[in-house]
Amino acid sequence: MGEDRLLALAERRPWAMSGDELMAALDEAHALRLEVEAVTLRLIRQIEKVKSASALAASSAAVWYRNRHRISIRSAHRWVKVAKRVDAAPAVVGDGVASGAVNLDQADVVTRALATRLSMCAAWRWPARTCPTTGVTGRRCSWASTSRS
Repeated sequence: MGEDRLLALAERRPWAMSGDELMAALDEAHALRLEVEAVTLRLIRQIEKVKSASALAASSAAVWYRNRHRISIRSAHRWVKVAKRVDAAPAVVGDGVASGAVNLDQADVVTRALATRLSMCAAWRWPARTCPTTGVTGRRCSWASTSRS
């Protein structure tokens, strides 16, 4: 399905499009990019989980991804980290990425914020304090311990 949409876009000539057609074509290309990002994140996460990279003599999934696709190590590490955090985040985050409603940059920010919130929540133990996520006072928050992978 995505291939048909990409082929249709590739066959069009931007110089022959009106302004509205150009914007619609760019919107479609962006939607396709989001779909590819979602699939890429899922595949990278699975490669990292099953340690496929080490079977191919790479020290990590990020190193394997960098070598295989000749991207910067910084980008490769970012993809792997975001994939891990999206996998560990509540299902709504993964659903948002899969549907294309959340892009890679947004997923990075949201999952980093969630990770920070979870670590804050898990450390919130003092009787005089209330967990900012659940409102639980004086003990370790159960939400933090059940939401982690």
